[in-house]
Amino acid sequence: MAITGYTCRPELHIKPFVRNKFKADNREYEHRLKHFDRNVFGMSFRADFHFSDIIGVYVKYTPTYLFKKDQGPRFQLLTFGLTI
Repeated sequence: MAITGYTCRPELHIKPFVRNKFKADNREYEHRLKHFDRNVFGMSFRADFHFSDIIGVYVKYTPTYLFKKDQGPRFQLLTFGLTI
């Protein structure tokens, strides 16, 4: 299967709060946490590779840390998957 197209782009993330939605006892709940020790701004780099008009794969690397310094684990994300 040959690659018919690709895209590469940076992504800027702005997340001023954390939202948690869930359902329990036939009721929906939503919590918003603003005072959470994490970075509000983030940056990712994403590449998409298309094998046809329908199917492709992507890989995304996030070099920025999720949490502020000394406030949580220090890790970077590498995500990949199938696009339809």
